[in-house]
Amino acid sequence: MPNVTLRAGAPDQLQVRSIDVFSVFRNSFRYSTGSSLNYRKDLTNIDRIEIIKGLGSATTGRGEAGGVVNMITKKPREKRATSIRGVLDNYGYYKTELDTTGSLTQNGKVLYRAIAAYTGGETYSPNEEYDLINFYPSLLFRFNDRTNLLIEGSLQSGETPGATLFEIADFRKEFKRAGSNNAIVPNLPNVGALQKIPTLDLRHPVTLPWIDPDAQIYEVATTLNHKFTDWLSTRQTALLYKGEVDREFLRLSGQLSGEAGWIFRPTDTARLNPIDFVYALLFETNETDLKFFSYQGDFLLEYHTGAMAHQTLLGYEYTTRSLFNRTKRVTDNRGYRVIENRPYLSLKRSDMLPQALTTHTDR
Repeated sequence: MPNVTLRAGAPDQLQVRSIDVFSVFRNSFRYSTGSSLNYRKDLTNIDRIEIIKGLGSATTGRGEAGGVVNMITKKPREKRATSIRGVLDNYGYYKTELDTTGSLTQNGKVLYRAIAAYTGGETYSPNEEYDLINFYPSLLFRFNDRTNLLIEGSLQSGETPGATLFEIADFRKEFKRAGSNNAIVPNLPNVGALQKIPTLDLRHPVTLPWIDPDAQIYEVATTLNHKFTDWLSTRQTALLYKGEVDREFLRLSGQLSGEAGWIFRPTDTARLNPIDFVYALLFETNETDLKFFSYQGDFLLEYHTGAMAHQTLLGYEYTTRSLFNRTKRVTDNRGYRVIENRPYLSLKRSDMLPQALTTHTDR
């Protein structure tokens, strides 16, 4: 859909017309679990996605400048059916899905649906790899014509691709000999010049880890629908969400300025013949644990005044959210060194003490 994109640096959040979407709904109930966990949600259990752009989102009770997004999940069906689907592309990405549904009882009072998916291989960008398994069980209890209860579960486990890549430029190939003594001097491109800089092999095991989100996501949702009379009905839902996402960052922050970026032999006091180059880097591990519980409900009144039909919706919500964030990163003596112009890197690390932060909010 035009102007609806993933938020840069947060692959589990959306933007509409470049404005962050804070009101994400699931089956018409609020599904915003808070700040991004930076992993890619699997959409195998999503039947369709509804989007209202702009201030028209006020019809949902949330008037946001960007709009709102409503994800509709796949529900159990009475007719028995099983499907197997496979996807394979020329970049090595592949995905298999198994979807089965039907009735557990002869009278059709209890319906089931089970969806399983495995995603593996790479995306079109190097270093972005999948190793992800998902399972979505659901049960629908149809007590009578006025009451039904839906129970949905979700499990996502494995690694999802990161949002950013990197490449290591080997500037040693940009040296040249100059002057009467044929000294080796840098031959870097001028400002504004277009020049392709050779890079090291991105597929070498030492350079592979960039951002590897390891996600363990568990979720249980219940939705009760009941119609008291022809003019009064209610919906009640409870969502329990637990997410554990561990991320590893290896972020190239640029070359060091001046002679601090070059390595010379001790005997080269004139510093005319550099033998190596140092790059600044940031190595960071981040562990995020999120516990989220939300209870939401509404009552719908439908009545007539004369020849005019009216609807009045009374809704309420209680949400509690606890986030634990633990970070560990490099602080000093940091750098990538290109050794003898060979396609591998030697990494030096000096870690600071881990920092942890716990936040809790109720709404």
